[in-house]
Amino acid sequence: MGVAQILATGAMQGLMALQDAVSHNIANASTGGYRRHAVAFRQAVDGLRRPVLEERMDLRAGPLERTGNALDVALEGDGFLVARSPAGDRYVRGGSLHVDQAGRLCTREGWPLLGESGRPVVVDGDRVEIASDGTVGSSGRLRVVSVPAESLRAEGSGLSLVPGARVTRSSAQVRQGFLEGANVETLPEMVRMIETLRSFEMLQRVVSAEDQMEQRSAADVGRVR
Repeated sequence: MGVAQILATGAMQGLMALQDAVSHNIANASTGGYRRHAVAFRQAVDGLRRPVLEERMDLRAGPLERTGNALDVALEGDGFLVARSPAGDRYVRGGSLHVDQAGRLCTREGWPLLGESGRPVVVDGDRVEIASDGTVGSSGRLRVVSVPAESLRAEGSGLSLVPGARVTRSSAQVRQGFLEGANVETLPEMVRMIETLRSFEMLQRVVSAEDQMEQRSAADVGRVR
């Protein structure tokens, strides 16, 4: 395989991953709180002439929609709420909450939201009032944190931290009675999908042309012999 084929094949593999990410973004354009997956390429640092794929989450906020439901919660600004899942802490942007039998304020998955004390927030009574600073009545304050995009990875319905990630306190405001939409703009994603497909087809032609040239060269060598 020639150098052009090696480079083109590596680029095609990267474009396939990019296409997968774009397709996932489009499919989740109406999923509340979904974070767009952004994909970029960089040159390998091991001396090899091949592109290396980098995927990260776009943490830009999505649009807020007023619902008026006291158990709908969204964040305005850079930050995440912390929920305790069976597999460990998960980082969410809010959503449609509910109160479980133990009085804990939980995500739709049943994960209790944690307060600044690190323990689940237990609601006092049937009426739930959440202030903009995350204070839940007399039950304490929701833990709201800021996490770098490169320190987060999608895991199930929430986000988890990579080992050694640094978490700091966030100044994001809690908005009761609102839900956050996905931060995906469908039209640009569709354009990106078309451009990716065209690039892939162009590279396919490069690989095919290189292969044909090698076959002709081999045939010429055979005739000379």
